[in-house]
Amino acid sequence: MRTPFLTTILVVVTRMGNPFILSSATVFIAVLLIIRGRAYDAALLVIALIIAVVSLTILKNTFQITRPGSELVAVNGWSFPSGHATVATAFFFMLAHAFFGKMRTLKGKVSLILGSIFGAVLICFSRLYLGAHWTLDILAGIALGLLSVSFTVLMFNVFIGERRSLRDRINL
Repeated sequence: MRTPFLTTILVVVTRMGNPFILSSATVFIAVLLIIRGRAYDAALLVIALIIAVVSLTILKNTFQITRPGSELVAVNGWSFPSGHATVATAFFFMLAHAFFGKMRTLKGKVSLILGSIFGAVLICFSRLYLGAHWTLDILAGIALGLLSVSFTVLMFNVFIGERRSLRDRINL
């Protein structure tokens, strides 16, 4: 059941979760990480978002699924998978990964993880509530965002972790 108050809030949430806004925030955070001497985390963050956006674009153009009709927000482009869900999931989960080790207390770590989950879920819910996507679009976007983050972290750990090559890791 939609209410004017909730609709207004979720329109703001969906605008803040726009892939362009989150990509811009990624660049800003990456610059701050580089200034603080954390180029590895900055590269992880940026590359995970690039992988998410590239794979999202390929899938949208491959499947070309139309959107449901929405009177609440202007929507254009293909529906599957959701760009908001993909980029929000990748953004918030990469932030959690980048800052998890910096949290000194269990409370801080739990807050970081729950905040990341909340941010991604809120943006995803806003897209469903406003009628901009089908449920499958959102679920596929979440999966694609998680896959982008997992793939990026895995590749960095295999090829860059501790400055050893893949051959050195296999041969031990």
